[in-house]
Amino acid sequence: MEILTDDRRKLEQIPVLDEDGRIEYYKIPNYKLRKEFLTMAERKFLRVLINIVKKLNENENKNMYFQISTQVAINRIIDINNKRNTALYEEIKDKSIDYVLYDMNSGNIIACIELDDNTHVNDPKRIERDKLIDKMFKEVD
Repeated sequence: MEILTDDRRKLEQIPVLDEDGRIEYYKIPNYKLRKEFLTMAERKFLRVLINIVKKLNENENKNMYFQISTQVAINRIIDINNKRNTALYEEIKDKSIDYVLYDMNSGNIIACIELDDNTHVNDPKRIERDKLIDKMFKEVD
């Protein structure tokens, strides 16, 4: 029972007031907005990519117009070839890649970039996830 109490304290609670302005009860929403969309390292690297893309778009062939998307779901950029193997879909369904560079005109993917910053180094789950993503991208090359 002690653990349940501790877990409740970690949840964001929204007070619901009665008509006199007093707290009647607390509502615990199922969802909440994350504070950060990108880590500090991801934001810094994105600034570098934006400058690179800007230069590419100024100097490259005008048939191509480069763009960057962030936090792209893997299942938007990799298709499962063996549809009967549902475990393959389970592997990618909740994963994303940090940056995708693509041509706006054709929609073709130019590069996919995963930034392995310090959040990837000491977390065994993150290391396993990165190995799986590396394996997937090697297979599609």
